[in-house]
Amino acid sequence: MREPAQRLLQLPALPKANKDGEYASFKRYFQDLLAQGITSIGDVGISPERLEIYQQLVAEGFPMRFNLMISESVLPQLLDGRIARSNTDWLRVSAVKVFHGNSLSGNTCWLYDPYEKINPATGKQDYYGIPPTRSQAALDSLFRKIHDAGLQICVHSNGNREIDMVLTAIEAAQRANPRPNARHRIEHCSITNPTQLARIKQDSVTFFDGQTVYEATK
Repeated sequence: MREPAQRLLQLPALPKANKDGEYASFKRYFQDLLAQGITSIGDVGISPERLEIYQQLVAEGFPMRFNLMISESVLPQLLDGRIARSNTDWLRVSAVKVFHGNSLSGNTCWLYDPYEKINPATGKQDYYGIPPTRSQAALDSLFRKIHDAGLQICVHSNGNREIDMVLTAIEAAQRANPRPNARHRIEHCSITNPTQLARIKQDSVTFFDGQTVYEATK
C-alpha cells in the first residue's frame, strides 16, 4: 500500500505519551542538538498540541530558535486566531505545510515523462505516477487563503507535473494580491525543467531539496 492508500489499513494505535513525558523527551532531544552546535530547527506539519511544547520551551528561556510550519489540516484554527502566530527571534509560527503530490523514492510523484518501468496495468512503459488528489481550482483556492492571510506556503511537491500546478496557484495568488517577498517555498522540488526554473525565479519562490534552501536567482 503506497502513499495515501496506506490510510486504508487499520493499524492498532500506539499508546500516546502523557504531556509531561512528551515535553521532557523533546527537551532532552533539543539539548542533544545544542551539544552538537545546532541552535535552530524547523518542524513541519505540526499540531496545536506540538506547538504548546515549543511555546513552553520558549517561555522557559530554552536557548534554541524554532521555525514551525503548521499542518494544513488545522489551517482554519490558524486563520481565526485559535492558533497564535509568532515572529520573534525564538519562535516563528507563520508558515503552513501543504502536501500536493507524492514521492520520487516511491515512484509515485506525477511526471511528464514515464518512469523507466513497465506499467503492470498495460504491459507498457506508460506509468507517469499518481496524479494529486487536488484539482487546480482547489489548489488555487487553498493557496489564496494562505497567501491572503500573510502566511508562507511550504508545499511538498516532487514531480514536474505537480510543480507546474503549484507554480500556477502561487502566480494566481500573487496576481490577485501582490505580496513582495512572500517567499513561498516548494519542499523537495525533485524533478523540474528549465521553464519551471525560470518561473521559480520570476515568482521569487524558494525550494528545499532536503538539505539546503535555494533561491532561484541565476
